[in-house]
Amino acid sequence: MDCCVSDEPASEYLERRWFATLEAVAAQEAECETLLEVLKVSESAWRVACERLDGLLDLRNALEEQIDVLHGFKKPQTLQQETAVGGLGSQSLHQDVPQEFWGGYKGTSPQPLRLPRKSV
Repeated sequence: MDCCVSDEPASEYLERRWFATLEAVAAQEAECETLLEVLKVSESAWRVACERLDGLLDLRNALEEQIDVLHGFKKPQTLQQETAVGGLGSQSLHQDVPQEFWGGYKGTSPQPLRLPRKSV
């Protein structure tokens, strides 16, 4: 019996597995690229929501100051002085939120995502 003839089924099987793996790699790369786009859109939406939150926190703080003045807890000139030096509206977005909530994003941008090298 010829040795080449006996190796043929194993060789064909190996080639079929190789082609199947090529298809799986292409599908996985496409999924990774899609998920990366989803992450980019989500991150953008998250940043917009944080900016809105920052504005709402500033408004809330300003209204609290006005309520304090109305109820006599603060003098009106104290409110004017704080406004003049940036006391109102200078609250940080992250000031009252625990670090665990932000997941390491406090005051910094997340690291860019890196896809694995594409196969040739």
